[in-house]
Amino acid sequence: MSPSLAIKGNNVDHESNPEIVEKWFHDHIQHHAKPKLTKLHFFVHDNVTADNPTSVLIAPANTDNFASIAFGSTYAMDAPITVDSDPSSKLIGRAQGTFTFAGQAEPVSSMVINLVFTEGDFKGSSLSILGNKPNIS
Repeated sequence: MSPSLAIKGNNVDHESNPEIVEKWFHDHIQHHAKPKLTKLHFFVHDNVTADNPTSVLIAPANTDNFASIAFGSTYAMDAPITVDSDPSSKLIGRAQGTFTFAGQAEPVSSMVINLVFTEGDFKGSSLSILGNKPNIS
């Protein structure tokens, strides 16, 4: 089964395959804006075990499993964003949000994170991320 997308509005009301969606987008929307590609390169330094952690448990899992990463545990995050992999490199923002351990069969986090840029080319901008991240031990 191929993926589909329902397009509604602008006298269009049908389900379409990806090729038709791309053509519709090109014909009806894309000509209003010039394409622009922006490549971002930065590092988020999240640490849950430091003396001053950047993520803290705000809602423990309702379970008898006392593992540090238990299904249902929810954390708040406020981690530095830097220009280099060295945590002491130039700070350009903060990664702020929440994540919940959402996988029962395998470790996975469901994340809602806002990247808030406070310095550099993107100062005053933010980027919101919603998605799952596999947890690798």
